[in-house]
Amino acid sequence: MELFKTILSIIYSGLTFLAVIAALVGLPYMFVQNRKTKNIAETAKDTAEKTGKQLQKNEVVVILSRLEKSGGQIRSNIRDNRIYLADYLVTEVKLMFVELKNFPQFSKKEERAIIMSYIAELTLINEKLSNKMEDNEFEIKLKSITKTLLKIEEFMRERASIEKYKLEGGS
Repeated sequence: MELFKTILSIIYSGLTFLAVIAALVGLPYMFVQNRKTKNIAETAKDTAEKTGKQLQKNEVVVILSRLEKSGGQIRSNIRDNRIYLADYLVTEVKLMFVELKNFPQFSKKEERAIIMSYIAELTLINEKLSNKMEDNEFEIKLKSITKTLLKIEEFMRERASIEKYKLEGGS
């Protein structure tokens, strides 16, 4: 019986020794794996942020391109006496401007002021278009509408070309 206890004691000591060795080897391995996982997570986070910024830049270019074309469509619909469609397009353009002002590319105070003034001018155009049927001076207002739309289109063309340049790798 004593021999059996001695053998068990030796086996227990051997297993304890192996457990200590495994812990000594496993602990640094765990830290290495933990660091690798952390690095992978940071890389994934950075990549996601870069992708998000790139998608945002793409979205701005798409909105600017749509805005660039909208002025001509609005003028064409007014000219063809499709006032309701023109009014709808003006509202759509206003909503695109509201969306644009939330992008970081338009975070400068001056640009936000320009966008807000365009939103206000487009609201006036909506009112003028809504009152067209009752208004005898619509032709005079039409010149004002056209002038405003051309000014907005010019701003959008300029901004679209800047954003496209940046998107293609320019500074």
